[in-house]
Amino acid sequence: MLVSVVIPAHQLNVKFKKCLKSINCQNYFDYEVIVVSDNSKEVEDYVKQEHPHFKILNTYYDGWGVSKARNLGADNAKGELLIFIDSDCVAPFDLVQTYVTNYAESCLMIGGIEYWDEEGKTLLIEDSREIFLLNKNAIDDNLNRWWFEDISWSISHTLNFYTGNCAIDKKSFLEGFRFNEELLGFVDIYYAIEHYSLYENIKYVNTFVKHLHSNNNWRKDKSKYNYEIFYNLVKNNYPIMLEVEQFIVMINMLEQGMNL
Repeated sequence: MLVSVVIPAHQLNVKFKKCLKSINCQNYFDYEVIVVSDNSKEVEDYVKQEHPHFKILNTYYDGWGVSKARNLGADNAKGELLIFIDSDCVAPFDLVQTYVTNYAESCLMIGGIEYWDEEGKTLLIEDSREIFLLNKNAIDDNLNRWWFEDISWSISHTLNFYTGNCAIDKKSFLEGFRFNEELLGFVDIYYAIEHYSLYENIKYVNTFVKHLHSNNNWRKDKSKYNYEIFYNLVKNNYPIMLEVEQFIVMINMLEQGMNL
């Protein structure tokens, strides 16, 4: 089965180079890699020079295109299965194989994320999905159903729903799992809200990427604008969320964090 790995990339840095290296060293061989540059000539030149067998695309959005980049990559993918990984994440050598092993049509597979220092040598935060194990109801047999049915709990933990390490068959993605291109920030949170009701078609997969922590604030000036877009999208499309106590707390924390 041909697999397409889609990597959105805003800028050229060491983390991005490590990401590409890890994807280039997979133990599954029937796959293509699509790097989608967010209007970065440095990214495009590096890919063409160091990984000429990778496909390179450009959104021409200059810092606004993480969702646009993922959708564009999917639109141009030839694979039956799509894997999305962020450019600041390092994949294990069996990432593609693990998703292929767990493959099922119309199923969104969510992998794990661990936060490491920028060099990938020190583990800072383990995969946060372990928090579910603290609840007596969160046993293996009903983990997915419990997480998505208990919306008051799940909304407060949407960051466990990490779209920087996920996979889905291309047909299902194009029909209903595309990313909202209005958003730069809060993509994971809104994606979780959009799809939580489809818990029967979503499962966690036991594969983890190393998210290389950075203090890069290139999106800081756009945070307020994107917060307003995010809030209005929820208000207009999922107004019931505005009545959920945990969601209200999360919104207040976001507002305070950005001094809105």
